[in-house]
Amino acid sequence: MIRNGNYCIYNGKEYELSEDMNDNLIILSENPTFPEKHGFIDHFNSGVYSKVVNPSELTKCYRVSTKGKLNGKIVNISNENGNEYFVGTSNADIAKDLGAERTDKYYYEKWVPKEMVEVFEEIQEINI
Repeated sequence: MIRNGNYCIYNGKEYELSEDMNDNLIILSENPTFPEKHGFIDHFNSGVYSKVVNPSELTKCYRVSTKGKLNGKIVNISNENGNEYFVGTSNADIAKDLGAERTDKYYYEKWVPKEMVEVFEEIQEINI
């Protein structure tokens, strides 16, 4: 599973962490089995349930980045399908070695077979 973004521990469970347009902290869940019973609401009928929380209710907050080691080089992983990862880098030399295409002014991306990539996560604690 590819995880990129902010996460937190709330009542002993991990949730994705975000902010709404009013700067409220919100936790997100796609689990439809407990929404309103636990204060989660699907505001947009999208299958994503959110709940406003106070920082004091969160045990731990952290940023997760999924990375991969490919041919000895560290790359970002942003997506996956059945047998491939979508990797990217801002390093032009790494991109050239991998045969990645430029998709933005300073960024290169490419689909690569999963068996070529050693996946790991970088986790950095954040203060809320």
